[in-house]
Amino acid sequence: MANSQKTAIVTGASRGIGAGLVEAFLKRGYSVVANSRSITKANPFPAAANVALVDGDIGDPRTAAKIVDTAVSRFGRIDVLINNAGVFIPKPFIEYTTEDFNTLVSTSFTVRCISRLSFRTTPSCTLSCGRRIRSWPTSFSSHSLFTLV
Repeated sequence: MANSQKTAIVTGASRGIGAGLVEAFLKRGYSVVANSRSITKANPFPAAANVALVDGDIGDPRTAAKIVDTAVSRFGRIDVLINNAGVFIPKPFIEYTTEDFNTLVSTSFTVRCISRLSFRTTPSCTLSCGRRIRSWPTSFSSHSLFTLV
C-alpha cells in the first residue's frame, strides 16, 4: 500500500524560519527531512518516526543527494521542498572574494542547490507521488541583490 502521509524537505532547518517550518509541517501531519550543516548536533526537534535529520552543506551535491535519498527511502515520497538555507556575508558586495561569492551562490541564492534537489527529485516524485514538486528559496525574498518581477 502506498504511503499517504505527505513528506516535506526543509533546508536551513536548525533554527529560525526553517525550524518553524519543520514544526508547522509536523503539526500538520507531514513527515519531514530537515537539513542544516550540523542539525544532528543542534538537535532542535524531539526524536520521532516522522522526522529525519540530515547534516551537510546544501551547496554540496552529495548533501542534496543524501537529503532526497533519505526522504524517498524513509518516507517513500516527496511533496514539498522548502529551500531555506542561507548565508550572510557582512560586507559590501563589491568587497566579496571569489570564495565569498561561491559560498553565496551555492547556498544563499540557492540556484545550484534548487536545481540539484529539483532535478534529483523528479524521477522519485514521478514514481512515488505522481505530482510536481514546487520549491521556492526563502532567501530570495529578502536579499537586496535580486528584485523579482
